[in-house]
Amino acid sequence: MKTKVMVGLVGAMVLMSLQISSVTAAGENLNLTEYYSAIIDELVMKCKYKTAMRYSKSDTIQNAAMLSCLKTTFYKKNKKNLIRAMIEENIGIKRYKVRYYLNTQFYNIVRPSGVRIM
Repeated sequence: MKTKVMVGLVGAMVLMSLQISSVTAAGENLNLTEYYSAIIDELVMKCKYKTAMRYSKSDTIQNAAMLSCLKTTFYKKNKKNLIRAMIEENIGIKRYKVRYYLNTQFYNIVRPSGVRIM
């Protein structure tokens, strides 16, 4: 009797774990979208703080502020496309990989346009 109950419980647990894994697979893109969106929002906020230094007397700091202004615009205008591309390319959830990908995409756009980068 005990073995039948144990087998039934184990079977029910296996079925529940299969259902949970299918639900998480369906919701994984949603979670990644929220995660990537939060990172992009954080980068935009940091770039806005750096943009405030554009009135500095130092040319180097002014250039960094201008670059941050460009990054802010790029991230805001391309947020949905960047998120979609990161999901398609399976970037993952490591922050340094996400930031590297975003910076690479930004510099791929900026460098060919002839904008002077420090």
